[in-house]
Amino acid sequence: MARTRAFNEEEVLQKAIHLFWEKGYHGTSMDDLVKAMGINRASLYNTFNNKRQLYERALQTYRHTNNRQVFQLLERGEPTIATLGQLFQSATEGKSTTACGQRGCFMINSTTELANLDSDIQQLAKENNQKLVAAIHRFLQRMREAGTLKSDLDPKGVAQLIFITYSGLQINRMMDICPTANGAAVQTLLDQLR
Repeated sequence: MARTRAFNEEEVLQKAIHLFWEKGYHGTSMDDLVKAMGINRASLYNTFNNKRQLYERALQTYRHTNNRQVFQLLERGEPTIATLGQLFQSATEGKSTTACGQRGCFMINSTTELANLDSDIQQLAKENNQKLVAAIHRFLQRMREAGTLKSDLDPKGVAQLIFITYSGLQINRMMDICPTANGAAVQTLLDQLR
């Protein structure tokens, strides 16, 4: 008869996410995980198989949570420049729109640490980027229909530009680059869309 788990899998997964987010994949040891998750090594292996699979599951869980918040803003927000401003504000100030904190964005951190070394992480990052660009593109289409986006702009190209800017702002925040400079860059981009 199989033993019942004495821990909540989602709770220990959240602990792993925060540890990987703070230390990165290479900076996190199995001992770190066992201690942070509050489970023994056998339970960790029985539940998640190994560190690599735990990391991928942590990244997928993070992606789902973070994307849901971004998609809600883009799908439910008014089709205005102000809503795009909220998206950028979440990247520069770490407000509640995204799960990204001062440690930067876990997805971006993972991409920069592992995407060139791990094809599965690279594919996960590509899928994430494509979904976010598509959501931004749909939002820009709504803006165009509402007359709040310059009519001569290509929404696909602008969606890619917004995604690249959004990602770069999160990297800047992680490196503690001056928020005033980031704000000026965002304002310049938003002014070009009016």
